[in-house]
Amino acid sequence: MPSFDHRRVFWRAAVAFGTAMAVPGLIKGQYALAAASAIVGGAIAGGLLAWLNSRGEARLNREGIVATNMDPVQVREVDIDCPVAPAFDASVRALQRIPKLKVVREDPLTHEIDAKVGATFWSFGERVTVRLAGRGDTTRVSVRSQPRLSTTTVDYGKAVQNVELFARFLKEGLTKGGAGT
Repeated sequence: MPSFDHRRVFWRAAVAFGTAMAVPGLIKGQYALAAASAIVGGAIAGGLLAWLNSRGEARLNREGIVATNMDPVQVREVDIDCPVAPAFDASVRALQRIPKLKVVREDPLTHEIDAKVGATFWSFGERVTVRLAGRGDTTRVSVRSQPRLSTTTVDYGKAVQNVELFARFLKEGLTKGGAGT
């Protein structure tokens, strides 16, 4: 049985594509054709996108990433026992380990890092931002991944993968002594 996420993807795509498929028939006054086009086109598009989304979730599971939701905008916060300066350096190194991701801006004064992932078969690309807030020997690291195209409703788990890999690589970098506390 598909998860709620996949049903939601199905209905979003089915309604949007179905409506688009119905417009030519409605303009011509062919209401039966418009209804048939809407139902068939919507079902095909919705089914295809829901299936691709479920394949993305399966891909994440094979990588050891459990997705609690597959929304294209993902935010994750990690609290680490490390001052902000070494945490910043560890965050840059963690981002550099994510495949196809390029760090485009590092600001150690404001503790902000911006990165991007180029377009792939699965997406038009993502923007990844990391913000750090230090409180003594503890640092809160916030990572956000969002599609570069704001109208994206399905990214097949790419944002989930970005934030989870970042968190994994950050923790690995800190436990290997990369932060130097």
